[in-house]
Amino acid sequence: MAPIFTGGRMGFGRVDEPSGGSVGGPLVVTGANIVSYSNDTYSYALIFSTGSSPVTFNRGFTVADEVEMLLVAGGGGGGSSNWGATGGGGGGGVVWVPSSKGPQIVTSPVTVQLTVGSGGPIGADGGDTVLGSASGVISLAAKGGGRGGNGASAGASGGSGGGGQFDGSLGGPGSQPSQNPGIPGIQQFGYPGFRGDPSPDLSGGAGGGAGGGGPTNTHNTNGGAGVNIYPLSPTFIDTSFPGTIITNLGGYPSASPHFYYFGAGGGGGTRLANTARPGGQGGGGYGGSDPGSPAGAGADGKGAGGGGGAESSTQKPSARGGSGCVIIRWKK
Repeated sequence: MAPIFTGGRMGFGRVDEPSGGSVGGPLVVTGANIVSYSNDTYSYALIFSTGSSPVTFNRGFTVADEVEMLLVAGGGGGGSSNWGATGGGGGGGVVWVPSSKGPQIVTSPVTVQLTVGSGGPIGADGGDTVLGSASGVISLAAKGGGRGGNGASAGASGGSGGGGQFDGSLGGPGSQPSQNPGIPGIQQFGYPGFRGDPSPDLSGGAGGGAGGGGPTNTHNTNGGAGVNIYPLSPTFIDTSFPGTIITNLGGYPSASPHFYYFGAGGGGGTRLANTARPGGQGGGGYGGSDPGSPAGAGADGKGAGGGGGAESSTQKPSARGGSGCVIIRWKK
């Protein structure tokens, strides 16, 4: 959309607006790994490529930009084991920056490193998603999901915690709410994983999700749900996103119950039962079962945890977690 020329903002009057307006022209966000999208009202910069890359903001954010940001870490992998059912991976931690906070995140033109966390391999935590530190930027970090418990161990701590091994091992704590200390105005999501349970069917605990999970000493094989972005900003995840973006966000159509959810936990693995345990809403991998099938992977772009395995690493193994993402939206 072309800029609207008004007397106060395009050279015909004052331009020293401290709290809004198009000071310095329209906001532009550029970078090699950015997927750009716009609709009639908003522009988006979406980053799905894992690892670190530079992102450039041509100026600081203003109130009028209505900048909102979503940072999602990678989901944890299901627990690795040569015997027994393992815990599901925890969902990646989720950080939400509302438009009221946006003007404080970037206050001047800057190029900053932005890292998108990868999904954790089997037996490993998910990667962190980080808006790096630089002059004029408040650094933000979403913590990777904890791996599922394995080898008679508890689930690992993470953005959301992993589920415990089948022998009764505890779930891991959800650490995302304690991240980014001293930064008021943002919202952070991450819950604990569930403990494993040897009866009645030797089940690993499910991973916690960004929308629910735990406490760590309670047992559940169904993955914790991801956090629903719709109540935070109903139009932020656009139902008209093109197919390439939908694919990068887990591949779920807008009618799917998974569409608006991020950071789901993986289901726990189960022996002596032939029904896979579902992952959390938002693409959490299902837990493997024996008899039955291996576990399912967490959805990429959603930061979903991988499912726990039901048996040895070669028979009914666990699955990896899904990668995270960063989405930045601002008003045209």
